[in-house]
Amino acid sequence: MFAASDDGQIKVVDAGTGELLLSFDVGEDLGGIALNRAGTSIFATEDIIISTDGDSRDVALYEIDLQTQTIKTHIKTLNGYDGAFFDVAVTAQGKALLTGDFLGSGWVAVREFDPVAKAFTDLSLSVRNHSALVEDLSGDLILIPEADTSDARLTSYDPIDGVVR
Repeated sequence: MFAASDDGQIKVVDAGTGELLLSFDVGEDLGGIALNRAGTSIFATEDIIISTDGDSRDVALYEIDLQTQTIKTHIKTLNGYDGAFFDVAVTAQGKALLTGDFLGSGWVAVREFDPVAKAFTDLSLSVRNHSALVEDLSGDLILIPEADTSDARLTSYDPIDGVVR
């Protein structure tokens, strides 16, 4: 079992015994966490903006390699009213899908991080501020139950062909 905390720690715990197996000092205030399909790495979002410069701000996604126990920090510079990353899910293709915080009340772009190319891409999909990401069991769809909306919108995203339903 994996847990992220607001003190920047990721803990790996034996679900049967409760024994702490590993602990990583990753960031300052972690948000979403997801394990890749191979079980070899964890992605975690930093729940706060890590630096600002005028109208731009840097936000972080952490990638923890469970085999080497190394931590990589991936920085995305945002502008406008986009804030820190909120949640993360890993697609069957190994890419991290990210929702975020809006510095106000509104919609944010869904972003994708490719760990091979080490690149972020803004998808042509916007969801409400603080929306969760849920991987279906096959990994073929990412479900996005949108937060802060009275119509209880549930969006599904197919990462293979980019189709939104």
